Amino acid sequence: MSTLVLALACGRGNDLAPTPTTPPAGDIAAPSRSVLFVGLDGADWQFLEPLMAAGRMPNLARLVSAGSGGVLVTEQPPLSPLLWTTMMTGRGPLEHRILDFVRFHAETGRREPITSDERQVPAVWNIASEAGREVAVIGLWATFPAEEAKGLLVSNVFLSARESVERALSPASEKSWAERVRQEGTGSVDLAAMRRLLPDLSADELAAAVSSSDPFAEKVPGLRQVLVQTEIVRRLALEWLAKHPTRLAAVYFEGTDTIGHLFAPFVAPQTAGVDARDAARFGPVPERYFELLDGVLGELAEVAARSGAVLMLASDHGFEWGEGRPAGLSSVAGATAAKWHRSDGIYLLVGPGIPARPGRSARGGVAQVASTLLALIDLPAPRGVAPALAEAGPAPLPAADSRLEARLPVADSRPEVHFSHDEELRKLQALGYLGAGPEKSEGPRPHGTRTAGSFSNEAQILEGLGRTAEAMRCYEQALEQEPGDVAAKWNLSNLLFEEERDAVRSDRLLVEAFQGGLPAGGELIVARAALWRERGRLDRARALLDAAVAGRPAHVALRLFRGRARIEQGDCGGAAADFAEAVRRDEARAGSWAALATAHLCLGERAAARRAFERAVALAPEREELRRALTSLDAIDEPRPRR
Repeated sequence: MSTLVLALACGRGNDLAPTPTTPPAGDIAAPSRSVLFVGLDGADWQFLEPLMAAGRMPNLARLVSAGSGGVLVTEQPPLSPLLWTTMMTGRGPLEHRILDFVRFHAETGRREPITSDERQVPAVWNIASEAGREVAVIGLWATFPAEEAKGLLVSNVFLSARESVERALSPASEKSWAERVRQEGTGSVDLAAMRRLLPDLSADELAAAVSSSDPFAEKVPGLRQVLVQTEIVRRLALEWLAKHPTRLAAVYFEGTDTIGHLFAPFVAPQTAGVDARDAARFGPVPERYFELLDGVLGELAEVAARSGAVLMLASDHGFEWGEGRPAGLSSVAGATAAKWHRSDGIYLLVGPGIPARPGRSARGGVAQVASTLLALIDLPAPRGVAPALAEAGPAPLPAADSRLEARLPVADSRPEVHFSHDEELRKLQALGYLGAGPEKSEGPRPHGTRTAGSFSNEAQILEGLGRTAEAMRCYEQALEQEPGDVAAKWNLSNLLFEEERDAVRSDRLLVEAFQGGLPAGGELIVARAALWRERGRLDRARALLDAAVAGRPAHVALRLFRGRARIEQGDCGGAAADFAEAVRRDEARAGSWAALATAHLCLGERAAARRAFERAVALAPEREELRRALTSLDAIDEPRPRR
């Protein structure tokens, strides 16, 4: 029987990782197979390929040449707990019901990371354990409290908690071992380890990073935490697999995504608004991290190769590293962080029965991972689960009695665990996955532990399926659960607008979301007003703009757009007032001065118009249209020669 077990010295550094060896691939997969799955959150071929070509990820390059893979297409919304649960169950969020990063605690009302008991369908480790296959699962989303399994399950909470937490891993008998590994892994990220990624790091900076209570809110502490969690996962996986026969291992690295949210804005080519010194210091960090990770992949590949197991790599989505990076959108702000995710993730299979196929033209979906893993340990997938990727070979047929149909472990009767989730919640906020909403739900919660975010995510999925009535109801439930949630207000407003239903409420919700701090809310107001204008409803555009400006009178873009609408309506004085306020708020914006000039012309005030145009030209001499406007005004004012 092929099982993952290898006697190796797991304490060596990543730079000593062996060259992965791969047994020759055959046409027919060997019986009693095993699989080592490595999840790389946010990994993207567009970023990895140049590193492989430059010789900076030699282990991955060798695996690619020996295996078969392609693009793994994500699902919407591209949020990690939803996607990794889909990958590990083969079912979408509407079925598995992991719909957000967090939930409300049923008794205290406090936010806490989403828990494993919210999942309504079995994961691959449940199915494998029930069939008698040994498993090892490390670090995956939504695995706390750790379920009992035939082997090891280390939950995501174990990696994020600084103190010991009950039921953070299973079996409990391995707690002292895991705590030792965590302590040693944390201690190994010293000044020398950090300087591999930040060569100019000082000892004082590292000391501050170690003591930070909110590490992911800053670059250096966040980087240290990424390295710590990467090293803990690495050591847990290597030490466990060295001693325990395992048919299905799943090892998850979140750092491949976190490193992007922290540092992608600094990567060349430099983006607008990024300080050149920060770009020089932080821009190389992601490539150096992936070089380090390549050593880890080499070690894991060696485990798989010597055990005769298939190695599978996959990501839940890609990441925008190059020219496609969202201009002006923060990689760590709520409601915009996920916009840095690309739809194309990666997958790669290497090992017995996997033919070497150069290139990565194949395409699959994230929901196909579960069936693929089950097929690679000779198990059928439950009915209704997405089919396996072609590389896995023919999938076993379900048994007639279908013992492996959807079945969850018996509910744990032990008392509920209470501990502080503050650090994990701060991390989610710092990385843009959790808005700065109330820490605790006050007042009635008609929908139990669910958050507004979970309803909004469900609604987005339903919208994608064309089930708009159900989506609208979900947005309504989001606001019933959290009346102040700005994302739900915007989403419902947008759906009402697209469906041409209740325009007054649609605009009111948009204004409320804007005033509540909706990211890019001003731009969304302007865009909505422009759409009303295109539809010939200048009255609705004005009403929307008036309401928005009343709440945020200092917003320059709103003043400018409302001023233009006022000119179209013949309200020259009102337009001049808006443009004058825009100039007062931002005197360095040439467009505001040009707009003020047009209002003065509308009022017949040519001298004032000339002064405003002159100021605009002085601020932006490269703008030809401003110079032409000033020249035209001068030509009109020149005295005509007498005949």
